[in-house]
Amino acid sequence: LVLSDELNHRSLVEGIRLSGASVRAFKHNDMHDLEAQLKRAVSEKPNGGKPWRKVFIVVEGIYSMEGDFCRLREIVTLKNKYKAYLYLDEAHSVGAVGPTGRGVTELFGVPPSEVEVMMGT
Repeated sequence: LVLSDELNHRSLVEGIRLSGASVRAFKHNDMHDLEAQLKRAVSEKPNGGKPWRKVFIVVEGIYSMEGDFCRLREIVTLKNKYKAYLYLDEAHSVGAVGPTGRGVTELFGVPPSEVEVMMGT
């Protein structure tokens, strides 16, 4: 299952769709909605009584059209609480933010080891 921020860039949305994964959008940067989606995901059994094998949260470091940052610290807290995985698209943040340009992980003081998949271009 993929929980995707509703304002993720079209390339992320299409990549998720083409992967064949089940996907649900959560309201942009809304941690209450993300947590509700995570609670639902861990409690349901969609595959003949089996829980989801993995739940991925997919967000961007900086949302290029809106110009705002993801709420990385809070997302990591929720990810850990519900044993989910985090995919962070740093395409617009690496080289642009953080004291040495290492992106939102550096900017917000989140260890990169807390991010299972980090993508950048």
